[in-house]
Amino acid sequence: MRISTLYVENFKNLAKQSVNFADDMAINILLGQNGQGKTNFLEAIRFLALPKPLRSRSLSHCVMQNENFMRIGGEIIDAKANKLEFGYQMAPLRRMYKINEGEVEAKHFIGNLHVVLFTPDDLNLLTGAPNLRRRFIDSILIQLYPEYFEAFSHYHGILKQRNSLLKQLRDKPNLKAGLSVWDKQLLAAMITVINLRVHFTQACRNKLTETYQDLAESNDKLDFDYDWHEPVTETVLAQKLQAAYKDDVRYGHTTFGPHRDDFEILINQQKASICASRGELRTVVLALKLIELAYFKESANTSPILLLDDVFSELDQSRREKLLKLSANHQTFITTVEQKYFHETEYPFHVYSVDTGIMTQSVL
Repeated sequence: MRISTLYVENFKNLAKQSVNFADDMAINILLGQNGQGKTNFLEAIRFLALPKPLRSRSLSHCVMQNENFMRIGGEIIDAKANKLEFGYQMAPLRRMYKINEGEVEAKHFIGNLHVVLFTPDDLNLLTGAPNLRRRFIDSILIQLYPEYFEAFSHYHGILKQRNSLLKQLRDKPNLKAGLSVWDKQLLAAMITVINLRVHFTQACRNKLTETYQDLAESNDKLDFDYDWHEPVTETVLAQKLQAAYKDDVRYGHTTFGPHRDDFEILINQQKASICASRGELRTVVLALKLIELAYFKESANTSPILLLDDVFSELDQSRREKLLKLSANHQTFITTVEQKYFHETEYPFHVYSVDTGIMTQSVL
């Protein structure tokens, strides 16, 4: 799976432009100083897989200042769709998803392009808030499984309605009967979400020790400890939801469910988030990213696009070399401010200079 042309208009600091990429597996290096738009180009590619901002919750923050809309498009090779386009307009508010020039719903748009993104923020995956770890899993499963995207979206929509009713129940307990309507729908979506998360975490568990040992050149044994350890049945979930009812009413929101899930990586049965060194944490996160790449390949029988945002400065020489070796099997885009990482590499590459939001091909 590769992108041959990227088109952007009014996305953050990226003005209207079209960039062509070589039809080969050479590494694409985006070179430029900080603040010039390198990360924005990676995020634009990611938008064609997951049309959601990386850091902001609002799409309006992605629209260039003093503009009313943004548009991102791409021509794709070796994928179900030849051309993808996402557009967003602030006034009147509108989102647009297109496949091969035809407008479609979001659920049909997502999943046509697969990307794996690795940023310096990912190095906080194990020590940061639980929502970071949920987002890590969700971003993978949403791209791969349409049923996950539908269940995930439905779950959070129902959750919002249920939480609204819970707030009212504090003062109006007679409304409790209305909760069963939301609970039934919530449970149906919950089963799909948890089951697919369990499937992914089991795949991680099977590969984690071997992948980590190869990177770290150690004999440490790792485990992936996901919150859910029981059979995922409607009966079990309904019992847990009912058991949480008093707390739900007290706090005014749903206290049980996959929106509260978390996972922990164990190194020799010790929590990595507490006991691991900074170097070990970086290696675990890199191992998870390599497993993510393999999971895409095994699940979809196609290689995702690999996006590496300024991570080389965070890794030592040995890990940089391992990552470059892996990049040879994927269309890869790497942002950097430093040329030195690629002076002596054996892998072919193309260089694109990024300056004030404009990308041009150049030589290193």
